[in-house]
Amino acid sequence: MSSAAAVRFEDAEPKRVILIVEDDVMMRSLAADYLRNSDFMVLEAANAAEAMTILSSNIEIDLVFSDVMMPGTMNGFDLARWIHQHH
Repeated sequence: MSSAAAVRFEDAEPKRVILIVEDDVMMRSLAADYLRNSDFMVLEAANAAEAMTILSSNIEIDLVFSDVMMPGTMNGFDLARWIHQHH
């Protein structure tokens, strides 16, 4: 690798990581595709339980983009409170 290529690689900013929490597969897919095309790394969860599993891993999440009404015992507001308490 040339030194010019090494400099460009080292200077490149890491991609920001966004977690999308949305139970509607089409909506989640549309949002994820748009964000990936905008050069973000995107993780996806279908509900709050899946999101909490991802958030409890070693992955550093920069932003959580969540639906409000979701199946399961937690809605988007409950998830936001959980994130505030645990992260």
